Amino acid sequence: MRVATRIHYADPLAGVVPEALAPPALPAEWPIAQTFDPSRKSGSRRRVGAFGAVTAVCLVAALLATLLLGSDGGGSAVARTFAVSSPSGHRASTPAIDASVKVLRQRFAALAVRGWSVDSPSPDRIRVSCAGCTEGGSAMVASSVAQPGQLLIYDWEANVLDAHCRPQPADEAVTGGPAAGQPGAGSMTQYQAVLRAARCPARQYSAMAHASPDYYALDPTRGRVLSGPAPSSQAALAAARAATPNDGPLRARIVRVLEGTTVVRAADDQADPRAGIDSQWYVLRDRPALIGRDVTDPQRSVDHATGAPIVTAKFTPAGQRTWQSLTRRIARRGAGQLRPGEPAPTVAQHVAVVLDNRLLTVPFIDFQRNPDGLDARRGVEIAGGFTVAGARTLVALLQSGVLPARLSPTP
Repeated sequence: MRVATRIHYADPLAGVVPEALAPPALPAEWPIAQTFDPSRKSGSRRRVGAFGAVTAVCLVAALLATLLLGSDGGGSAVARTFAVSSPSGHRASTPAIDASVKVLRQRFAALAVRGWSVDSPSPDRIRVSCAGCTEGGSAMVASSVAQPGQLLIYDWEANVLDAHCRPQPADEAVTGGPAAGQPGAGSMTQYQAVLRAARCPARQYSAMAHASPDYYALDPTRGRVLSGPAPSSQAALAAARAATPNDGPLRARIVRVLEGTTVVRAADDQADPRAGIDSQWYVLRDRPALIGRDVTDPQRSVDHATGAPIVTAKFTPAGQRTWQSLTRRIARRGAGQLRPGEPAPTVAQHVAVVLDNRLLTVPFIDFQRNPDGLDARRGVEIAGGFTVAGARTLVALLQSGVLPARLSPTP
């Protein structure tokens, strides 16, 4: 399979990392891939075709790698401590803590960075530290490495929810239509999204990213999210305190998002958070078709046509079958909405790729070229807008797998 998409670069740490540590600014938009129709003009739509690759953006990997590789600044030791819990929010077992320490060490080892170490100083804590690092962006680096590392693939239109917690595949005001997954129609502020998700009833699906509730700390006065998702109300409060140490007394409202619903950030978040623009969030039914364990053998490689770094990977046999079935269903739904004289891309349906509650890309399935879905037997390719260090970071996340325990920053 190949996803040819207009690529958008976004800085996930904009506004919270010192400018001295930030990488050079990249163009807001990169050219659309012309793999399938060289005569087709660039546009706002994104296409999925029938070759053996996925073109996406690793929003976290590029900047994270830049920070990690540039953080060795000759300063003193910097340490960040995280409270450890099970995915359900209960006390984590010793094996889960040990396994999480091992995953974090694997990530740093794969990145070949200097000075970073991981240990467990107490039964419910994990510490990430760096000898010789400056304070600067080190706290954000540590927090980013401690993210779950969970890759999920959804049928977009079948899972994005309206104000009544129902999917509306044919309603562009809910799905975003041709601009699915980008800020605009259907998107909202994070505060609005969390409140919407908190109204949704609990649901159980065969595959879910979160099998237990997520907790968020909100500031109702300012209409903003202070922290979350967290495994418990206590963890949400602790994370809120850590994120707002100088804001005076903490006035937070804790809300709970029940299992079966998740909040994700838009794929194209070019807005500057320092300018107060935050309409970049969607609420999804937490029913992914594919998860990280369906992807195997991630490797760094090079696009022989452009020389750009890429990451290659494969699907498991079960993942291949699921991908074929998923894209067939999406293609047929799009074809069923086509009306005489209407351009096919305006009704084409989408697949969403999510990494840790962040939409990487939401490309559409070209049902005219691929009416029976896409064949992934030749694996996948992830490319677009990231450096050798960024490719190495993404491989490190995929190779290490999802953290067995949930980590929440402590004040």
